[in-house]
Amino acid sequence: MKSRGMTLLETMIAMAILSLAGIALMNSDTEKIRNLDRLHEKQLAAWLADNAAAEITLSGGLSAAQKSLRKVQSGNSQFYLSRKSVSTSYEDVQRIQVDVSSVHDRHKIIFSLYFYLAAR
Repeated sequence: MKSRGMTLLETMIAMAILSLAGIALMNSDTEKIRNLDRLHEKQLAAWLADNAAAEITLSGGLSAAQKSLRKVQSGNSQFYLSRKSVSTSYEDVQRIQVDVSSVHDRHKIIFSLYFYLAAR
């Protein structure tokens, strides 16, 4: 006599395997969601740094050894934007550093941008 279908033990093993696969899938999705907030914050910081670099370039640069720190808002997030000019071995070229940090911890830099600007 040939039996049709699966036994109770086979069914339980199949259900256990499927549930483990489901748990692994949920864990990977949870990790992706957690990283999404961090990526969003880094992207906003990069845009702010690019905008600051464009402003500095359009204004003709910063004076020698000038530093500035200001609080800026992008969307629902607030950041500190630090701009610093550093002299180089060429007197007509200045190295400018733009750092974007969290408003919660000013020393935790989210994004840094360095660029060189020739004097006009």
